[in-house]
Amino acid sequence: MLTLEDIERATNPRPKEGRKSLSQEQLNLRNLMLGALDTVRDESDKDAPVRLVLDSAVGMLGAAVIASGHHGAMPGSPRPRRG
Repeated sequence: MLTLEDIERATNPRPKEGRKSLSQEQLNLRNLMLGALDTVRDESDKDAPVRLVLDSAVGMLGAAVIASGHHGAMPGSPRPRRG
């Protein structure tokens, strides 16, 4: 399950312990998520205690990457098929 905290961690990563800069994997993930997401809104209310709305910036591929929680969505991995 993808949470707002996961999105924040992916789009605003911190260097791993003992390092001064982001790893290439962290940079790739950040760029992937920022390229796929247009907006993220928390529309939770009394009828829907948890409701995050993720607007894709790049259509179906972006939606598939976002919905996957970015696992396996790094460059070079198989892309989801449409249709």
